Amino acid sequence: MLGMGAFGRVWLVSTTKTRTKTTTEEKDTTIMSNGSITTANNNNNNNVPYALKIMDKRKVISAQQVKGVMRERSIMASIEHPFLLQLVTSFQDEDNLYLLLELIQGGELFNIIHTDKKDGVTNKVATFYAACVLEALGHLHQRNIAYRDLKPENVLIDARGYCIVVDLGFSKVVVDKTYTLCGTPEYLAPEIIMSKGHGKAVDYWAFGVLLFELLVGRSPFFMFGSNQVSMFKRIVMVKYQTPGFIREDAKDLISHLLVRKEANRLGNHARGHKDIRDHKWFSDIRFKK
Repeated sequence: MLGMGAFGRVWLVSTTKTRTKTTTEEKDTTIMSNGSITTANNNNNNNVPYALKIMDKRKVISAQQVKGVMRERSIMASIEHPFLLQLVTSFQDEDNLYLLLELIQGGELFNIIHTDKKDGVTNKVATFYAACVLEALGHLHQRNIAYRDLKPENVLIDARGYCIVVDLGFSKVVVDKTYTLCGTPEYLAPEIIMSKGHGKAVDYWAFGVLLFELLVGRSPFFMFGSNQVSMFKRIVMVKYQTPGFIREDAKDLISHLLVRKEANRLGNHARGHKDIRDHKWFSDIRFKK
């Protein structure tokens, strides 16, 4: 077992010999008792490892999350990007829903930022990881998808060392604004906390928080001994201090992301994430045009 979630578990599975039978909507899929899996029209090599997310239908229904689960599946099926977790196929039986996902085994970005020896990474490492995440967000936003749960725990490292953004459970197509309170407290944008309605710009706020945590080793709004209400007040007031060892270009980028008024937040203009790409902090990164 790879992990547990609110509605079920994630298992390590592998493919077996392919079959040719198909159905009209979903690939014909069989789970074997030994943990292997066969999928229709699967042209990949045999014994390819995958992650199989199994969700108990009863738990999904009792939690009133049917729409959310179906939305997650629909969004994942609509995206294809090297820095976003890929959905291979989905299927169901009488009791469960199944999502067959690519397997990412490099661990969480959180464990790179926070080690026994220190918290935070070098500026060079931070720009690399941040660039990967930025490209993933840009791909989603070009499709009017707000991610809404950016944090180091939701960024995995693949075998090549690149970042893969995972867990699209809070993702949603947002043309104007939505009002659902969701996300991780330390990463929430002011407009979410104040229930003013929010759009894709919340991801760029969270991106600013992520940059700070990469470089400093903690959230800009976290304080030892402080409660959540106090933290929310600091977020709404955009009250934080950047340590002196952080480079000026990094400080500048963070300050243009952690902006209370979303209309003035970098990334939330006509060019979208390309404005962030062009910031001098990313001058050593060669983005694909």
